[in-house]
Amino acid sequence: MKKFLKPVAFLSLSVLTLISCSNDDENSNSDQVIQAEELPASAKTFVTTYFPNTTYTRVEKNNQVEPDGTLYEVNLSNGFEVDFSSEGNWLDVDGQTQELPQGIVPESIANYVIQNYADLQMIGIDTESTEYEIDLSNGLDLYFTLAGEFVREENN
Repeated sequence: MKKFLKPVAFLSLSVLTLISCSNDDENSNSDQVIQAEELPASAKTFVTTYFPNTTYTRVEKNNQVEPDGTLYEVNLSNGFEVDFSSEGNWLDVDGQTQELPQGIVPESIANYVIQNYADLQMIGIDTESTEYEIDLSNGLDLYFTLAGEFVREENN
């Protein structure tokens, strides 16, 4: 009888483990693709203002707000990716290798980059709770206060 109970117990534990793993996978991956019309008005205005000749290729709403505040992740037909908060404020704009449109980067930061890194392009900007991060085309990251004052640079 003991020989019979050990395999049954092992098999039961194995099945329970597999079931619990598959449920975890389903719950953790419940971000949903939505229509662009479902974005907050300010997010749609941002896209039409800075990317007027592009279309949405994918709009995703996260199942919960990420630590950086991102709720919506938007991919555009020109290769740009933009993350928005639940209110529709942009948090991150990533041009991959393309230069950011004028006006996204605060003027004081744009002026600093033009004066000190004239041969490089700004290809990404990320707003965080206490600073901006600017990605340059050579892989260098520049950090600024929210008031636009230069803090430091880091190699990516």
